[in-house]
Order: sequence, then structure tokens, then C-alpha cells
Amino acid sequence: IKESVGKKKRSAAEIRIQKDLALVETENADIVHPNPNDLTVFTLKVSPKSGPWSGGIFDFSFQVLPNYPYSPPRVICETKIYHPNVSFFDGKVCLGMRDWWRPVHDVSTVIHGLVNMFYEPAVDIALNQQAASLLLENEEQFNRVVTWTRRRTNDRKTCQQQIGHSILDILPPEMLRITTDFL
Repeated sequence: IKESVGKKKRSAAEIRIQKDLALVETENADIVHPNPNDLTVFTLKVSPKSGPWSGGIFDFSFQVLPNYPYSPPRVICETKIYHPNVSFFDGKVCLGMRDWWRPVHDVSTVIHGLVNMFYEPAVDIALNQQAASLLLENEEQFNRVVTWTRRRTNDRKTCQQQIGHSILDILPPEMLRITTDFL
């Protein structure tokens, strides 16, 4: 019997994630593996084709836990974004899956949920209540805030300076006046 020298044995989670990722098909997202030998950590780059987020590229970091598929992957939005389902401060994402996750689900369910949230934000499970309220109250103003935020936060240095501040702290005065009327 010949033994593999220096070759790491894949865990059950790695075998499952490899199978699941092979089945993912979406034209609005790309999967990037920083380390091809570790399939449990990767980035999803979502590029919405329409709506207020169109033209942007939004990075989501995935960490697949050793007990996958019994627990969902951890997902963080690495791009600063004004969205009802994403925390502007820490990038946490709420797709409402934690309560109904089952081992029959897979990472493609999460990926399709992330892509879909750009077309149909779920205001009923919002992490960013401010964004959800503005979307419900004044969609036109919400779209302007999304566009303004997307343009300003593409610069990483600007993002780092803004960590810990409310979106209201970085809006220009003319948008701030309109936005606060609806909050």
C-alpha cells in the first residue's frame, strides 16, 4: 500500500463543499479561493446587473465550519454597503437562514440568497433597520443613499476611516436633510 506523503486528507466538510461548489451556477457572482488547498474559506464576488447596487462589486467572505452541512457557513460582507440585510458596521448578513438551516441545504442556497438580496431586499428580517425604514418610506431617496454610499465606499481608505460611524455621519448635508425626515 502506497501512502500519500505531504497530502492532507480532506474532511467531510471539505468533500461536501467541493461537491456543492461544483453545482453553483450564477452569472452575477464569482467564487475566489485564496488557497486552492482549503475549500472551506473563499470569497464570493457579487455584481448585480440591475437595481440600485448595479455597477458595484460586493465581496462576501465565507468560512465553512468543520460540522458543515449541519451548520450554515459564516458569511461576512467585506464591502461597505447600505442594504437592509447587511450591517453597515461589521458586515454581518441576515438572509433568515439560521432558523431554518438543515443539512439538506448547501452553500449554493446561501450564494443564491446573497445574489437575490440585491434584487429583493428582505426588510422584514433587516439587520440595518435604518435602511429598511428608508426603503419602505421613500424608495427614491433610498436608491440615492445606496448609490452615494457605493461610490464613496469603494475606496478602502475611506472605508477604514468610516468604521464605527453611522451612515448619517458620512452623508452630504443635502442628503442628510432628506434622509432624517424619514427616519
